[in-house]
Amino acid sequence: MKKKIIIPIVIIVILSAILCVEVLHFIQKDSSDINKNPPAGTTYINKQEASLEKGIDLSGTYSENDLEIKEEILKINGYNEDISLVQISGLKNKKIEDKINKELKQTTNDYVNEWLKNKKGHENNIYFDSRAEANFANVLSVKISFWGDSTDDFIGLNYNLVTGEKIEFNDLFNKNESLEAIVRQIFYKSSLYYNHQNLDSIEGDPGFIGDPYYDAEKGAWYCKYGGIDPNTGKEYSEIREYVLAMDENEIEKYTKKFLNDENKQFCFSPADLTIKENNQIASIYLKDIANCVAIYDKYLTENSIFERNDIGAKSLITCSFESNFGKLKETKYESNNFFYDIALTEVFENDFNANDFVKQKENESISNLRKKVDEYKQIASNNSDKAYFLFLQTDLCTNKIDYYGTDEESGQWKRLYKTSSLLNSECHEKVFVCNINEKDKLLEAILECYRYYNVDFYGSIYHYITRYDGFNDEDFDFSDYELKDYKSQPSKVENKFFDILTKEEYKTVSDIFIDDIDYKKLLEFFSNNVEINDKTTFTIERDGINLEDINNKSTRIYYGDIRPYIKIKALNESASDKENRESTLNNYKQSISNRENLVNTNNTSSDNINTISNTTGVNELTNSISNEEISAQVDEILPSSTRRLEPSEIENMTKDELYLAYNEIFARHGHDFKTKKYKDYFSQKEWYHPIEGKSVELSELNEFEVYNAKLLKNAADSK
Repeated sequence: MKKKIIIPIVIIVILSAILCVEVLHFIQKDSSDINKNPPAGTTYINKQEASLEKGIDLSGTYSENDLEIKEEILKINGYNEDISLVQISGLKNKKIEDKINKELKQTTNDYVNEWLKNKKGHENNIYFDSRAEANFANVLSVKISFWGDSTDDFIGLNYNLVTGEKIEFNDLFNKNESLEAIVRQIFYKSSLYYNHQNLDSIEGDPGFIGDPYYDAEKGAWYCKYGGIDPNTGKEYSEIREYVLAMDENEIEKYTKKFLNDENKQFCFSPADLTIKENNQIASIYLKDIANCVAIYDKYLTENSIFERNDIGAKSLITCSFESNFGKLKETKYESNNFFYDIALTEVFENDFNANDFVKQKENESISNLRKKVDEYKQIASNNSDKAYFLFLQTDLCTNKIDYYGTDEESGQWKRLYKTSSLLNSECHEKVFVCNINEKDKLLEAILECYRYYNVDFYGSIYHYITRYDGFNDEDFDFSDYELKDYKSQPSKVENKFFDILTKEEYKTVSDIFIDDIDYKKLLEFFSNNVEINDKTTFTIERDGINLEDINNKSTRIYYGDIRPYIKIKALNESASDKENRESTLNNYKQSISNRENLVNTNNTSSDNINTISNTTGVNELTNSISNEEISAQVDEILPSSTRRLEPSEIENMTKDELYLAYNEIFARHGHDFKTKKYKDYFSQKEWYHPIEGKSVELSELNEFEVYNAKLLKNAADSK
């Protein structure tokens, strides 16, 4: 009786278990289908049928996603460096956005901690980074990298932004492609590229014999190499074969390992694809496998999946490297004989917030770029027998300005960098023109630059092309096609400088300086015989001002020497910064006043001053100056702080001796030398007491030192 009861119960339990498994399987299957299919209301343009796949259109263009890529800082216990963390913003589907961001953060954290564990004790020699390699066609590829301590490594996180699911390696290609053939080509091309670079380094070596050749039996490229053995210094007893690329056995080994790896590591950009197997990293340009690649249109949708439509650059050359531009990037075949590439980049400091004035300059820059395009469009229309290629880029950027003062945290005198009030607008222009029958040849050469080099394609277009897909390098001379106006320079460059606080444009040198400063007299000491007037051209850079006169003489003047006297300030100037600047300015004005009074009262020429110094006697002269100056005369090169030097005293000195004497003037005031030979030399002097980070300013020098420094510098520069 018990048996009869037990059997039905067992059957019921078994059937229940089977039913549960099926229900669970159905739920998982349904969940998987939901994740892999587009959300409701979203449809792929490409139905992902093999018959519709056609590879990359090399005569076409692509657009970046309207997705904001944010770089946050990740802090890891036990590691002192900041680690960049990629996060995204701008997807309509916030669940997908949150999912991807969480995975990016967790994976980056786990990856860094794993390497820190493996490299324990070497934390100061290793580095990490993460960046978005691809952000186009509704896909995202993020590369998390590690390097240092003789190791390079990476992992890739690749997403279909429509569903939030990770992209597998085979998803990159058309359905019927041979993955084995593609991977073999990646390893071969990569080894060829890197080993060819090695070849470049030995081509000048007399041991290099003949041209590279391909050994079909061994399946590899070789060159013959003799010459001197670097280990013994003797000639090699026999000519050796130098392997330039992987042989077939190596390629086969890495190909099989990669294909059998369940956790294939790869990342990609619009221009290239990188894979990793163990410690072997290999890359290939997508242009070289364009017929196989489906990623350019595989996940495009009929409706946008992004909240905005004005973030990503549009109309970029297929298989070209992604841009890193701000407000505008546009590449277009406007007509049969007119091609243009325009861009507006913005490089602002982290603590900078654009105000209305900066936004006004953005709009003006875009308008000017459009006007220039229209200008050349008309020129091309009027000259149908020629083809025109226009490249324009405007850079809007802010710089930091270096302050010398007391650090509020440490209390030490040091160089402090703060975001300045200067806004620099720099426009590059480059134009190529050719006969219409040469258009395709020039166009192909230009496209090669986009696809084989990660270059910013404004005016400074590369003047040569070298491809590493073989050994028949072909140089293309772009200078043959430059407009004559640009023959003498890489590009036409126009710089404009604005003050964000006052909204003033600095058009001349005098505009840079505050109104009650005689800028000509101030710059006379630093000008190196450059004629300073309102016709002097200038550029303002991060650490100073470059000046060039009508005679093409030029010099650089550092902010550390003139900062208190110019209008450019820190955007967020602290009270101590302002006090320091105003104090230095007042000291300078007092110094100028004292010098003028000295000349007016004594009415002495430089000869009279020298005569007085020579007849007064050492004891009387030293009694009239400070103990510090007396100390400075011990073991000195020249008495440059106590009298004006005669040209005859220095005419037989070498250039090095003159520069040493020049720097001695600043050493007496505690200048902290960065150049090792000066630091080592003056550190031997008992009187030298450097102040960390200090750069001596003009106002700190006395009358004799100002005169002598200029005399010594001009004498050294003339040798």
